[in-house]
Amino acid sequence: MGKLKNLASFHSGLQLSRVQHQEDNEGFSYKVIRISDFGNFGTLKLENIEQITFSKPIPKSNLTQEGDVLVRLKAPLSAVYITKDYAGCVFSSVMAVIQTNPSKLSSQYLAYYLNSSMPQGYFQERSTNGTMMSFLRLTDLKELEIYLPSVEQQKKIVQFIRESNKKIALLQEKISAEISLKNERFKQLITKEAKL
Repeated sequence: MGKLKNLASFHSGLQLSRVQHQEDNEGFSYKVIRISDFGNFGTLKLENIEQITFSKPIPKSNLTQEGDVLVRLKAPLSAVYITKDYAGCVFSSVMAVIQTNPSKLSSQYLAYYLNSSMPQGYFQERSTNGTMMSFLRLTDLKELEIYLPSVEQQKKIVQFIRESNKKIALLQEKISAEISLKNERFKQLITKEAKL
């Protein structure tokens, strides 16, 4: 076990309303990740990420980099490993970026760990209730104790989870297709006297 603050560095996101350019399209344009862009299985919905113009350049510490772990701090807590597709994006103040020390902690392992059931009790205990949703403070995230197998074992765990997620995604596609087929067939059966 190890405390996350001893294994990584942290950056909080920006208050977007304070830095967003309001007048025209002249300025500095960036893709912006919002909490609604978080998908299932520690993914982002790339097709929903919008481009916004800012009046001044955004500091590098407030832009995602390949290898970062982006954490949604508003419930439901979720973490995403940042690939090159999501590098250079601005993230809001309800998120934080974690940059791990790769000799001790794999970023991909950390993202999967944070999305697992293991730390959820800790998160629920320490979340503060805002007006509508719970919110995890960055200081509490830093204090999280995580299981820390060897880096080699972390890589094996990441590979296992990645393969499992692919299988689950395929099964979900099959389920969706079967539901669509069932609904279409049901419509046919009640509008026509089709045979089963």
